[in-house]
Amino acid sequence: MPENDRVFNVYVEEEMKKSYLEYSMSVIIGRALPDFRDGLKPVHRRILFAMYELGCFWNKPYKKSARIVGDVLGKYHPHGDIAIYDSLVRMAQEFSLRYPLIDGHGNFGSIDGDSAAAMRYTEVRLAAVSALMLDELDKEIVEFTPNFDNSLEEPTILPAKVPQLLLNGSSGIAVGMATNIPPHNLGELIDALKYMLDCRISNEPEDPAQVRSFIKGPDFPGGGLVVGTDGIDEYIATGRGNVVTRGKYTIEKDGNKTRFIITELPFEVNKAEFVQKVANLMKDKRLTQLSDLRDESSREGIRVVLELKKDAVPERVDLLLRRHTQFQQHFHVSMLGILYGVPRTLPLGDVLATFLDFREATLRKRFALELRKHEERLNVLNALVIAIRNIKRVTEILTASSSMDDASARLVESFGLNDRQVEAILEMRMRSLVSLEVEKLTKEVEENKSEIERLSAMLADPNRIRVYIRDELVEVARKYGNPRRTQILKDDGRGEDDDEQFIEDKEVMVVISKNGYAKIIPSSTFKVQGRGGLGVASMNLKRDDYISKYFTVRTKQRVLLFTNKGRVYSIPAYRLPEEKRQGGGENLSLLLGMGADELVTEATALPAIQEGVSFIIVTRRGRIKKMVTSQFVTIRSTGKTFIKLAEGDSVVAVRPVKDTDEVLIASDSGRAVRIRSTSVRAMGASAGGVRGMRLSRGGRFVVGMEVLRPDVPFTLITEHGHGKRLNPYEVRLVGRGSGGVICYRVTDKTGPLAAFTTGTADQDVVVSTSTGQTIRTPAERLPLLGRVSSGVKVIRLKSKGSGVIAAEAIIKEVTPAEAEDEAEQ
Repeated sequence: MPENDRVFNVYVEEEMKKSYLEYSMSVIIGRALPDFRDGLKPVHRRILFAMYELGCFWNKPYKKSARIVGDVLGKYHPHGDIAIYDSLVRMAQEFSLRYPLIDGHGNFGSIDGDSAAAMRYTEVRLAAVSALMLDELDKEIVEFTPNFDNSLEEPTILPAKVPQLLLNGSSGIAVGMATNIPPHNLGELIDALKYMLDCRISNEPEDPAQVRSFIKGPDFPGGGLVVGTDGIDEYIATGRGNVVTRGKYTIEKDGNKTRFIITELPFEVNKAEFVQKVANLMKDKRLTQLSDLRDESSREGIRVVLELKKDAVPERVDLLLRRHTQFQQHFHVSMLGILYGVPRTLPLGDVLATFLDFREATLRKRFALELRKHEERLNVLNALVIAIRNIKRVTEILTASSSMDDASARLVESFGLNDRQVEAILEMRMRSLVSLEVEKLTKEVEENKSEIERLSAMLADPNRIRVYIRDELVEVARKYGNPRRTQILKDDGRGEDDDEQFIEDKEVMVVISKNGYAKIIPSSTFKVQGRGGLGVASMNLKRDDYISKYFTVRTKQRVLLFTNKGRVYSIPAYRLPEEKRQGGGENLSLLLGMGADELVTEATALPAIQEGVSFIIVTRRGRIKKMVTSQFVTIRSTGKTFIKLAEGDSVVAVRPVKDTDEVLIASDSGRAVRIRSTSVRAMGASAGGVRGMRLSRGGRFVVGMEVLRPDVPFTLITEHGHGKRLNPYEVRLVGRGSGGVICYRVTDKTGPLAAFTTGTADQDVVVSTSTGQTIRTPAERLPLLGRVSSGVKVIRLKSKGSGVIAAEAIIKEVTPAEAEDEAEQ
């Protein structure tokens, strides 16, 4: 077999690991992340370099975009032409870049999401500000590398005079990491750089607070508002943070009419989609304060007109827009970039310091190159001066020489010249002997000596370079600086809960489904019915979903939502969507930003009177914990950890209790403990609890916990679908941490105990299996039996391997049709 045709056996996992690592590094370094030094991704750097090579400067005629894309594609960036054109278009969009690097001529898209015209129609040239990136482009100043086919060379970095990464920002998704950097104001960045340079010149430490004082925060191209400074402080200090952005509006009065005029939107919000969203909210009766909607935007700017009804409050409209549309957005900052070939996340101060280090190094290379050129020129000038002053002797030597080599040797011997000086004399023209030319030559010698002296001093003293950078930045700010567009609000006095003043305080019912959909409905929806009444349907549910929680609250009360991951979320009741009985509610995961694997295990209203009320929490491994209600008064929108869980543990139940209450905890082995709530002391949020039940005699985990109520039996369901009801007072009162007594005789036929809930006469019990099978039966149909009974068959499992996983006692419901039949009867 020929040498080149050999086949090697390799382990597929090793080859995949090696190949994927190479691919991911290629994407990270070569495609998705910007370099901290010039702030550009490779494609943007190649576009600017190709336009520089073609001479598409700001004071020259435009060139077709297709010409630029073709050059970049064929010479430097062998990827899709659409990707290159999209990058070029973005660099020319005034609503995408704070300081566009390309001057576009033609249709380059709009804030409504309209696409740019095809590349054969549009024309481009470098914007004037791009000179700050390209002025000092030289192979001896920045490093060049061969292109993809080794036929040309391209720069690995551009000699930027400004911190482009912070100036225009950047965003990109790599493999396993992403960057999202907001744009900033040129003047503010330069003020911070001047301060840092002054500290370096005086050899004093930099004060991060002083740097922060110069940089107010992001400055987006479309303006808008940034609300709060905590997120700004965070990303400036750490490189990561969450910035709240918001649109701007004004109020116009026209007689009896009031108009809510939107003039600016948050960064990268599609205006057309925003207007459509508002229209949909009006159609769905979610924005009932509006009577009309018009988009009157033009070349002069955004103008979206919302006509308000007579009784509408503009502040309330503002809050509803922020809540239900993109009028308020979160800009998640991640200052991730490439630093000397390695992906790093840097705080803003380090990004500025990295730029200054790079700028100093660039200028040292530039000054060294200029010094060498001046020294070479002075070397030649000195030779020409010697030749002019000794013109007769030089003429004699040249006329007496038999060859050029002979003449060179005689000149060296006569005047002590080097090879370059001899070459310059031999190339000298007769016109140089004119007296005016001689004067110019002498003047040039002095100028070169002066420049050599200046450059030598500059290279010998780093502070001279820093002063040069400072003066350069002052000129850049004068030439390209402009006022801030985005307004920073430290505290606008309009928090998420400030709309309470516009909310009617009334009684509503909170309805939550097993799959995490929630809503509120007026309590008046439900009429009082006699004993044995069927109730009415209160939610339009999806298949395999059912109502798991329901309770009455005031609209201004807060609802606490406890999850299986040990986190609690708090939300005012009025923030839940208010719908009719048949409405499907809103997904709590989306509403609260919960994790994908978080499930609400308990929901309750935060008591208006918190004295004497606590929460008992029980975990799968038998841990129990009590927390006083006051610990749940202040909870961030991102939630709060209310128990520290061991690995593999999860929250099974959370119940509100009083000091006089008792609770029952049951395990899968069919054992239960009954304890007083006072046997558990109150703990802090970070505590992991104490042992509530000892899992013994085959017990693996806790299946549930309930609070004892007079004359309220409990329902117990096993894995194989058997069940019964039990009087909880048959379980004797024991101390915390006991192994408990039998509450259900578990056999091979019944399988382990799987679910434990209440079961009153006015409740149904919903039993769910691992294969999605669900049965709903009145609780009173289950027999009330003793502790050692094995119960009766409740649900027949359809498939082998299926098992009961949950049971929930819920309010009796019927369809609207059944309710109407009952009303007629």
